[in-house]
Amino acid sequence: MTNVPPVADLVPQSGPMCLLTRVREAGPDWIACDVEAGGSRALADADGRLGIHVAIEWLAQAAAAHGGLTLRDRGEPARVGFLLGTRRLSFHGDSLDPGAAYVARARHLRGERGLVVYDCALEDARGNVKVEGRLNVYVADELPGAREALS
Repeated sequence: MTNVPPVADLVPQSGPMCLLTRVREAGPDWIACDVEAGGSRALADADGRLGIHVAIEWLAQAAAAHGGLTLRDRGEPARVGFLLGTRRLSFHGDSLDPGAAYVARARHLRGERGLVVYDCALEDARGNVKVEGRLNVYVADELPGAREALS
């Protein structure tokens, strides 16, 4: 894969809420993104720990990055999506190491607008799956003010 733009160009989140580090690799229906847990300090608890539920946002952003990359390849701007829910989500542990690096993977199953479905997994540096499951996302045409609300 060549000429992959920065993640911030692919997802509607900006500033400290753009939690992915970079696109590691991608194909027509999948993406793998690097995540450095330290970049998610805003989501840590009072003790600085990251609950494993933070991975849901990382996976949702990986799905958004795939959608943004797909639209970019078609010459269209990224669209705002809203996480509707999850299915068969499994957590393997109860926290994430705030000093660790992870890989967020998303595979597009169906949909382009309206209901869009991705199978996702978060892996640690050793390839151990920490979270896996399906994300259901609502993707619409541009909504006035939606990008600003995510900043």
